[in-house]
Amino acid sequence: MTKDYLDARFAEQEARIGTRFVEQSTKIDIQFANMKGQFRLIYWMLAIVIATNVMPSLTSFWG
Repeated sequence: MTKDYLDARFAEQEARIGTRFVEQSTKIDIQFANMKGQFRLIYWMLAIVIATNVMPSLTSFWG
């Protein structure tokens, strides 16, 4: 085992690990984008529930 051989092996391994990190980061970014879209839908649904249930009861309570 020479120093050049070990340097080449370590460089190759580091390149593979770097590629895997980039791929994993891309997958995580896609999942976060999907979750952001789902949360946006949930927030709209919550706004509709508040507008149809809570607001009328508050207006009847104060009015």
